[in-house]
This record gives sequence, C-alpha cells and structure tokens, in this order.
Amino acid sequence: MKASLMRIFVGALVVAALAEASRQLAFADGSFSLLWPVAGVGPVLLLRWRVAGLAALVLGMALWAVWRYGHVWMWVPVITLAGVVGPIAVAGWVRTSWNAEPQPFHQLSLVLRWLWAQLLVAAPLAASVGTLAVMGTAAGGDEGAVAWVLTWVAYWAIESIGALLLTPLLWGLSAPAARPSGTAQQHRCAGLWAGLRCEVPAVAVVLALASAIAAGYGVLEATQARGFAYLLLPALLVVAYRSPPEVLHALLALTGVVLTGASAYAMRGQEGVPAPELIAESILLVLFLLVSAAVLLVLAAVQQERRQALARLRQWAFEDSLTGLANEAGLQRIWAERTDAVPAAALLVRLTNARAIEYLDGPRVLQAWERTVANALQGWAPTLIWARMATGRFVGTAARVSDVALPLQGWLERLQTLSLRDVDAALHASVRPAWRVGMVETAVAQEVTASVPAATSDRPSLSDLLLRLRELDLEPGDDAQPRRVVLMGGDRHRLRDRTAEVEHVRSLIERGRLLLMLQPIVSVQQPAKAAGEVLARLVDEDGTVLSPAQFIPAAMRAGLMPNLDRAVMEHACALFARFRHVLPRIDYCSLNLSGAKLARPDLAQRITRLFADHQLPPERFTFEITESQAIAQLRDAEATLTALRQQGFRVAIDDFGTGHATFDYLKRFAIDILKIDGAFIRNVANDAMDRVIVRSVVEVARLRKVKTVAEFIEDATVWETVRALGVDAGQGYHLGRPEPLEGWLQRLETEPEPTVANGPG
Repeated sequence: MKASLMRIFVGALVVAALAEASRQLAFADGSFSLLWPVAGVGPVLLLRWRVAGLAALVLGMALWAVWRYGHVWMWVPVITLAGVVGPIAVAGWVRTSWNAEPQPFHQLSLVLRWLWAQLLVAAPLAASVGTLAVMGTAAGGDEGAVAWVLTWVAYWAIESIGALLLTPLLWGLSAPAARPSGTAQQHRCAGLWAGLRCEVPAVAVVLALASAIAAGYGVLEATQARGFAYLLLPALLVVAYRSPPEVLHALLALTGVVLTGASAYAMRGQEGVPAPELIAESILLVLFLLVSAAVLLVLAAVQQERRQALARLRQWAFEDSLTGLANEAGLQRIWAERTDAVPAAALLVRLTNARAIEYLDGPRVLQAWERTVANALQGWAPTLIWARMATGRFVGTAARVSDVALPLQGWLERLQTLSLRDVDAALHASVRPAWRVGMVETAVAQEVTASVPAATSDRPSLSDLLLRLRELDLEPGDDAQPRRVVLMGGDRHRLRDRTAEVEHVRSLIERGRLLLMLQPIVSVQQPAKAAGEVLARLVDEDGTVLSPAQFIPAAMRAGLMPNLDRAVMEHACALFARFRHVLPRIDYCSLNLSGAKLARPDLAQRITRLFADHQLPPERFTFEITESQAIAQLRDAEATLTALRQQGFRVAIDDFGTGHATFDYLKRFAIDILKIDGAFIRNVANDAMDRVIVRSVVEVARLRKVKTVAEFIEDATVWETVRALGVDAGQGYHLGRPEPLEGWLQRLETEPEPTVANGPG
C-alpha cells in the first residue's frame, strides 16, 4: 500500500512537471504548445502501474490544471479530461497485445496497431476535448470555423507527436529486467548507453544537426532554421537501419524535444503575427516531425524483425531445437571459429533403442530422455563441445583427450542411472534405455596448444573424427563394453577413400549404370521350366563391371540398398516388357528386396503400379527378402508381403539360416519359397551336421507348404545330396553361371522349349 501511494505521488509530480514544461513551450497567447509529453508518459504509467498509474495520471493533470487555471474552476475538469483521455484510450486499445509482448516496438504489427490507436483514436479524442475547452474561453469566443479547425488539428498534432517521441523511449526504460529489485532502470539505461556508444558517428551527426538547428533559431529566420531540420531525417534513417530500436527511440526523443523547444522559443518572439498563422506554421513543423517519427518507428521495427528472423535462421541452422545443443553444422562452425585449438577426441553417446522407445512409450518420452541426456552430458563434461547429431545420438568433442574426464566405462554406468524424473516425473517409461559409448582420439600428443603445429596435413580433421565415429558405431560388438580407437594420421586417407567409394556407388546407381544378370534356378521335378534370380552389377565409366563384392558393402554402409532395389526393379521391368511374349515359358524370376525397405507402407502399392504400367503378370515374379539385413518394423513388413502375395507375386526368404531372425521369419511371414544359405550347402556332402540342418529346414518348409531352394550348388555331388534331402530346386555354378538377363531372354525367344526329363548331374 505504501509503495502504491509513493508511486501515485511521484507519478503525479512527474505528470504535472511535464505538463508545465509543455506550457513553457507555448507560443502566441500561451494556449498552444508544440509538444504534449503527457501523451507519451501516460500510457506507460497506465500499463506499467495499472490502477496506481491511472491515479497518478489523473492527479497530476488535476494538480497542474488547478495551479494554472484554478481561477476558473470549471476549466479544471475539462483540462484534466483533455490530458488523460488520450493515454487512457491508447492503453485500453493496446493493453492485451503489449502485456503479451514485452517489446512491442520490436514488432511491426504492434507498432502499426499502436500508431492506429494513437493517431486515429486517442489524439482525436484529446483534440476534441481541448478544442471544446478553448471554445468555452473568452479568448476563443469570436473565432471563425477555420480557426477552430486549425485549433483541433494543432491539438491533434501535439498530442500525437508527444506520444510518438516519448512513449517508445519511456516504455523501454521502464521495462522490468532480470535483476534484483531497484536495478531494472539502471540496467536499461546502461544498455541504452552501450547502444549509443556503438553508433558514435551517426549519433554525433544527429546531435550536431539538432544543436545547429536550435542555434539557428537564434540567428536566422525561423523558416530558414526549420529548413535545416530536413537534414535530420537521412541521419536518423541511418540510425534506424543500423541500430537497435532503443537507440533510435532515444535520439528521436532528444531531437524532437530540441526542435520543438527551439521553434516554440522563436515563435514567441514573432510579435504581431496573427495566432492562426502561428498555428498553421506550428502545424507544418509538427506534421513533419510526426510523419518522420512514424516512418522511423516503422523502419526500426522492420529492421528489428529482420534481425530477429536472421538470428532465428542462424539458430535453426546451427542449434538443435530440442536440446539446445549444437547440431552437426553448429559443431563444425564452432571448431572452424576456434584458432587456439583443433579437436583431438570425439566421444559418442547413443541411445540404441530410441526407435523402440518412440513406438512403445511415445515421442514425448523419447524427447524427455534426450533432454535428460543432454543436460547430464553437459554437467558431467562441461569442457566438451556437445552436439546432438541425430535422434538419440550425441557427440562430444575436445581439444585434449584429457578433457574426457570420465573413463568410458564410467560414462556407461552414469548413463544407466539416468531417470526421467530429472525432467518430468509424470512421464511413464516402460522401455529401459540401452546405451552405446565409443571414443575416437587422434594419435598425436594429447595436450594440444596453439604453439604446437597440430593442424598439419597429416592430422585428422573434425570431419575425419566424426566419420570414424560413425564407422565405430556401425561396427558389431557388445554394447556393454565401450569401444575406443585411435585415429592415425594416415587413416584420414582411408576414411576419405571409403567416403569417395560410397559416393561413387551412389552416383552409378542414380545414373542407372546397371547391368542385370540372371542365374538359373533349376527345379528337381521340372528342370525344363525356366526360372532364375536377377542379379545386379554396376558398370563403371570405363566399362568395368563391378561385382557385388565391390559395391554391396558400401551400399549397405550408406543405406543405399533401397535405392539399388528400386533401380534394379525399374530396369528389370523395362527389359521384361520388351520380351513379354516369352514370359509364359518362365516359371518365375526373382528380384531382391532388402529388408530395410519393407517397412515402407506404400511399397506394395508402388510395386504393383510399376508392374501394371509395364503390363507384366505378377505370378511370374518372386521377391526375395534379403535376410542378411535386419527387417525393421516387422509388423509393417508383414503387411507389405501379404499385400504383394494378394496381388499374385510370390515371396521368398533369401540366405535362410544365417541372418537375423531365421525360423522366426518363416513362422511370421506368409512365403512361397525358402532359399537355404550356401553356408549349409557348400559341404553338405561331407558334413553330417549340415545334412541334418538342411533336412530339418526342408521338413519345416514342407509343413508350411513352402518350396525350398539350395544355394551354392558347386558340383554334381552336392546337387545329388540336396536332391536326396528333399530340396525342391537348386542354384549355383554347377547348374548355371550368371549371364546377362537380356541375353537369357533372347535365348528363350529363339530356342525351342526343351523337353529334358531330368536335371543336371
């Protein structure tokens, strides 16, 4: 209560003092001023202090009205109303938006809303009340209509210019700061002073022009002196373009007060000039200031929004929005800007089952885990530069290996103690997070300073460290044992070569440099029926044909297998469409489909459309699911395979027995063909264990009514053995080597259909 009363008392004194200062700037008969500062301070009092501000504003205006016009008591309420109606209207108009935005003069939409309220609502109200007050006096009783219009326009102009010059500055200086009570204004003033010092040349030019113009009113004609005022606008435009809005607000208020004060002083010395002419002259000056102030405030807001937009773009480009850590681009930028050190170590922390947490517990839980990890990592190793590279994947880099204070096993132990309660105790997590920790360090001295020639051509760069860290993450191993490798100087060339290899493979696939081969699949019961597996080769620029061993590992590392599958399928469909008339002679042709691609919900639809566009019968084609790669999202994969079989395609599991799921895939998926991996076929004639495994696979397949194909048939003995074990078909060099698919189709076109009763061997 005491504080509110003190606010009311101090505020009332300030309002009364400003009103009297404006009265001192009056000219002619003392009724007209060039500036009404109460219009600028009033909305600030109302919005900052609310009820106390309203009381201070009304009390201050009433005190001043009593002091100046107390001899005619009926004028006191009218003058008080004229002084408070404008600020009250503005405060009511912008209260909601300004309460939600602490810096309204930084946003163009709020500046325009305020200008609308001030110029078209508040100032007209105040001018109307003021004009009525003048009309009620003896001095204004016999004036004509033109004089009353000029009077109204003059009051409207001085009310508006007072608000435009002072409200932005006072609002910024009165804003609360994140400091102890009593230091907010000091903090704002210090920030304003710092901004002014950053623009010393422009500030000096503005102040020099304002001072020269003020001095010119004393030695020149008023009209000549006002002519120099037009030079101020370009200087203030430069300030508005380059400086923060607060700097412009301060200079605008200062120059406006100087110009109006000097001009009013000069007008008071023009004896014998009729009042209407002085009013018209004052209106021209104030309108110039008014338009200039409005343009400058709008320009300052536009520039500030532009700066903020650029800052947000930089933040989005270099900072992770979820955790506040740097992203990969931000990490590269941080090290690029450092001249005193280069990265010597990179630490990997990865949530290996992030996808499972997202599916089973929801994305909110996964995000909470990631925020928890980010906060913990920065607390455990604040000297490291941390970045979130991808979902559940964090990397910390250090200039010295010794900065990684914890041993790697200690990192794992601490990660396992993390709890979501550190972020949000209301979240329920059913999946226990699994962590992987790895570290790559350079083979140079662990302590690196600017005096050490560390950035030599043989020293691995940050990109080399990150690339090796990715490779380390992909290497198989026990996640319970952290992995640590040393990156030698020569390793950067190997890393770059492997990267170049991946990009070369990507380029060949994208440009369609494919050679499709076919290896026959021979049926035990119907060897004359044509069947085979379509195989892919890449053709280099010089015509060299690359075998699968030369590009499949790189494609798998880079996740290019779905791209390769799509390219092979499109080329194969185009080729089969050319030989559509020989398809009745073919039992089936197999096309490989990587397990990673099966999770796409639209895959079956895309394949069906592709074959329909080429008018190819689905029953002549089989899709082999490569089991050497794990099938992600088994439920989606099951739906895809079911949809393909419903369209008439057949489905086979390739490399059965050595992959990720073995018999689980056979039990889960509805398939037509099972291809037994060559690891069990190669020595089946001499290894009893292999024969038992093959026989058991055949029995399970028969139970599921699935045909079996034995791969890697290299000689007649192996072929006879697998036939005896009940295998339905075979594939291997003994039965037929891979040949160009186009040549195989041409041979089917020209050769008569064979009538061989028994298979080879």
